[in-house]
Amino acid sequence: MARAAADEAEWRTAHEATFDATADRHRVTVWLRLTDPGFENLREQQRLFALENGLMRGLDASGMGEHDSNSLEAGYLAVRLVGDDADDVLAVVRPLLVDAPRGSYLAVRRGPAGTGEDREEV
Repeated sequence: MARAAADEAEWRTAHEATFDATADRHRVTVWLRLTDPGFENLREQQRLFALENGLMRGLDASGMGEHDSNSLEAGYLAVRLVGDDADDVLAVVRPLLVDAPRGSYLAVRRGPAGTGEDREEV
């Protein structure tokens, strides 16, 4: 049990450091709705990770941003993307989200950490 707590603390420290490293950049979080809240369905995993890979490749090719992190949260796979301008990131990723699961949405932060986010439909 103590080992699990230590692993959790180490993960939280690394996770928070990721956000600190990109805190001054704009962020677009793609919230992909899961049909299986436990994310144990192999087909769903393959489909959503392929979608995430497409987002990463698109941003890399455009030079408009980069993949920051992902996480499973309350029935969603959250894919965090960062760039100098959230609208430039959106211009790249929106066309790649045509097959996103129903109920997915975007949280767009047009500024550094502490700036409010706008919710936008996919």
